[in-house]
Amino acid sequence: MINIGILGSGAVLKWHLLGIAQNVDVRVKAIASRNEATGGAAAKELGAAYYKTSHEMFAAEELDGIINLMPNHLHYESCLDAIDAGIGHILCEKPLGIDTERTKTLVEKVKASGAQLMAGYMKRFNPGFGKAKEALDRLGRVQFAGLRRWKRARRAKSATGTHLRRGRPTPSFPEGAI
Repeated sequence: MINIGILGSGAVLKWHLLGIAQNVDVRVKAIASRNEATGGAAAKELGAAYYKTSHEMFAAEELDGIINLMPNHLHYESCLDAIDAGIGHILCEKPLGIDTERTKTLVEKVKASGAQLMAGYMKRFNPGFGKAKEALDRLGRVQFAGLRRWKRARRAKSATGTHLRRGRPTPSFPEGAI
């Protein structure tokens, strides 16, 4: 079982939890968030521990990795704290740092520590974007390409009102929690 901690409990948390729910080998062991209403509710729903700060979480939990969902200006410091705590795998929402110098420093520290760091670009593993890249690669050198994307309804509700996605229920947090 891969035990992960999550830093932050903002709007993007629910999308990460949908991905985690599809992997039976991963569990959220802890959530650290200054917002107890959202972080605490998410932790309770998942059977995870709740901490007010990442420092508390790192001191108390044995984690294989973290997902950093903190506000952009906190990404750099919280990733450094995770590395200092011995966390070996970090998925950080973009940007890694708010300036080039901090981002370079973070990457150097990651290399020196042997940790793995990945920036969470949401389109990276989207099959539609992969197909578009394959098509562009077949064309040869492309000077310019435009892409139009639209959303369509993807989730249906079960008889109990729980949202379903690929046959698995979406975590149901209290109104406004996430």
